[in-house]
Amino acid sequence: MGAWMKIYQKRGLIQKATDCPTMSQAALAAWAKAHYKLKRVPAQATVSDIVKKAALSMSKDYGDGNRRKPLKVTSTALETRLWAWIQAVEAQKRLSVPRTDKDESKRYSA
Repeated sequence: MGAWMKIYQKRGLIQKATDCPTMSQAALAAWAKAHYKLKRVPAQATVSDIVKKAALSMSKDYGDGNRRKPLKVTSTALETRLWAWIQAVEAQKRLSVPRTDKDESKRYSA
């Protein structure tokens, strides 16, 4: 496993911190290393940052859990044109382009 914690690992660490509020950050780091088979123990500052940003990390908009960081749309215009192109291709050729979020209203809310 790599050195970076993935979203699902961060969420697990947050859940553990919530379930065991008396557990120190050093103990949480040791738990994360053992539980997720990390190469090394996360730094105390890393654990602190993850716990501080719990509301953001636990939100559905943060991501699917398999990435290190959530994906963000950097160009709304490009995203809009790409979405229109995908729909046109699907309509013409009757093929489906796989994507994770088919709800267009969610795609452009960021």
